[in-house]
Amino acid sequence: MIAMKKIITLIMFIAVTCAFSQKKVMYNFDYSYEFGTLNDEISNLKIYKNYYWFKGGKIHVSKGANGGGLLNGVYKKYSRNSGFIRELGSFKKGLKKGVWKVWNEKGKISYINKWKKGEKNGFFIGYDSLENVEFSGFFRKDKKHGKWKYYFGNGKVNKIVSFKKNLKQGRFKRYGQYNNLLEYGQYHENLKHGRWIDLVKKDTSYFDFGVKLTKKKDDIFQRLKKWDKQRRENKKQRKKEKAKKKLNSDKGRKKESFFVRVFNKKIDEK
Repeated sequence: MIAMKKIITLIMFIAVTCAFSQKKVMYNFDYSYEFGTLNDEISNLKIYKNYYWFKGGKIHVSKGANGGGLLNGVYKKYSRNSGFIRELGSFKKGLKKGVWKVWNEKGKISYINKWKKGEKNGFFIGYDSLENVEFSGFFRKDKKHGKWKYYFGNGKVNKIVSFKKNLKQGRFKRYGQYNNLLEYGQYHENLKHGRWIDLVKKDTSYFDFGVKLTKKKDDIFQRLKKWDKQRRENKKQRKKEKAKKKLNSDKGRKKESFFVRVFNKKIDEK
């Protein structure tokens, strides 16, 4: 009886899904496509997001609008010449979602990334023609965010770049093929700022929002040098305060647990 109920529920689910979306196969000169579309119209589309929809034998994309059935469900794109798959992902109500994979014309993986509600959100991994990882990082709301790593063909890290809202912001490091540090410094909104050290040339330079300073500009140079020294001292001070706070917190917990044990002991004696 229970098994019969499960079968009936599954049949109803399939029937509702088929009524809600429709699977399609489409061809053009270069590619073939497999995808699903929604039968019902969707209102309240976000004006800043790209929606994919199907009409007149073509897939269209437009911001905040659609003139046909919104793509929905699994999406596949194949090369008609080679037969290799070129794209694999999924849509929900016209917006890309979940993990997407893209291959080149030779069937080699090109990149893998994650989408959420039509925006790049999560990891992004790019590959070279030999399928070695070329770069990796994260997106937040369609913009690069956090540390991005760029690699040599042997898998060693070439560069580490920090991003915030698609702009270089924070630490930068460049390495040689044997993992030896070559250069490091700071960016502020895509511009070099503060102290930069080139370990190959054994040179220390200072930048003021992209402008390289010389000792001729003595006032600015000295001010920036002082600012950089103060920044490093503040960083050390914050580390000390954090360690001290953690130590006091640990002592507090130990005292608290001691008094709790004494209090509980007295209660037990009563």
